[in-house]
Amino acid sequence: MCRFLEYKNTLCDYYKYQPRFGMNYILDLFLIYRKLSGKKVSASVRKHVYVVQKFCPLYFRELSSAYSSAILSSSGAGSPYHANLTSPVTTNTNTIKTSSSILIHIIVPVSGRLSTLKRLLTNFHHVVMRTNDTELLNLHLHVILMETSEDSDERMSTIVDYIKKFIENHQASRIHLTEVRNENFT
Repeated sequence: MCRFLEYKNTLCDYYKYQPRFGMNYILDLFLIYRKLSGKKVSASVRKHVYVVQKFCPLYFRELSSAYSSAILSSSGAGSPYHANLTSPVTTNTNTIKTSSSILIHIIVPVSGRLSTLKRLLTNFHHVVMRTNDTELLNLHLHVILMETSEDSDERMSTIVDYIKKFIENHQASRIHLTEVRNENFT
């Protein structure tokens, strides 16, 4: 007796992310059930499928120094670049250096959606500019305002005025505005 299910369509799907365990999926599938031997039958079937994609646990192992030096000597790694590979793994927070000269630029293209832009600017101000975190001092936000065919001049000027007032009111020297007119938004 020969039977099989033929996949046709996914009607809807849900997923849940659990950082400790993995991904859980619930799929609502549209299938065709076919029976080929005897009386040939085909029927439409809707099935729920539950899928769990487990994350593997982290596995860390430090090799003994004798074993790691044997591996390095067999691979011809006598260079000074490999000198610290056989030393035990240690972490010291005092030796970690952060470079304060590296600038980080976040570029956000915007077309309309003033409420979302307001939320972004407010969150950037609260999280980045009001904190005294030294790692965030070199973070700059560049808002690229794109004009589309459905945007009117009045709507664009409202968004531009809001951004300029926000920068002025909050002394936000790390928020930059660039206007791009008559270009396609991609």
